[in-house]
Amino acid sequence: MSPRSSLSAQDRITRARSRLLLDQPWFGSLSLRLQIQEAPELTETMSTDGSRLVFNGGYVAERTDTELIALVAHEVLHCALLHPYRVGARDLKLWNLACDYAINPMLTRQGFRLPAGMASDPQYAGLSAETIYARLARDG
Repeated sequence: MSPRSSLSAQDRITRARSRLLLDQPWFGSLSLRLQIQEAPELTETMSTDGSRLVFNGGYVAERTDTELIALVAHEVLHCALLHPYRVGARDLKLWNLACDYAINPMLTRQGFRLPAGMASDPQYAGLSAETIYARLARDG
């Protein structure tokens, strides 16, 4: 299926989770623990607070199925790595960027194809989100 499908954004996310269950069972089973919630007032893309997968319907509509599967896996990794619970007193935007730099190389190595423009820099591959955050904060 291509972007701008006749399916609703929520249905497309449900299908992406089903595909993950078949192709990447670890990611798929963890994705089922997240409540799917459309909330364009909370995100321009997709995000998680550890219990919900929050999405902007317009953003989902513009993603291919392959990208959507990767995005669900991306949000699952935030949860699996406890990113929502490790933020502490850090700047939330910078923390999320650091977490993305930590997560995205893992997904790429697993064969996922993320949408263009997602945070990716080989210098951060294999580093913890805390280490990446410290470097980003230092380098301003």
